Amino acid sequence: MEFSVPILAVTTRGLRGRVASTRGALGWIAERGVAEVTVDATAADVRPRMLDRAGRRELAATGKRLGQRCVGLELLIPPEHFESAANADRAVGAVVDAIGLAADLRGFG
Repeated sequence: MEFSVPILAVTTRGLRGRVASTRGALGWIAERGVAEVTVDATAADVRPRMLDRAGRRELAATGKRLGQRCVGLELLIPPEHFESAANADRAVGAVVDAIGLAADLRGFG
């Protein structure tokens, strides 16, 4: 019987306040020898709706240069935002934008 080893990934989310930016968090994680990362898509400098093409390319290049692989995005949206007519469009838009960011980061690692 063959077993696969699960991938250990570290999220940039928990580093808010410890480092100045997501790119700084990637560096902090790389310094500790972790190659797989999950990017917090709610961080101010990585929000999909705010990050333009150049910013997305630069983020992917940073991770690639550090020898990292993006294995996921964190996008924590409260469930009630999908249920409320006032917030549903924005919540669904955030998901769609995050999918686009994930596609742009596929070269990251």
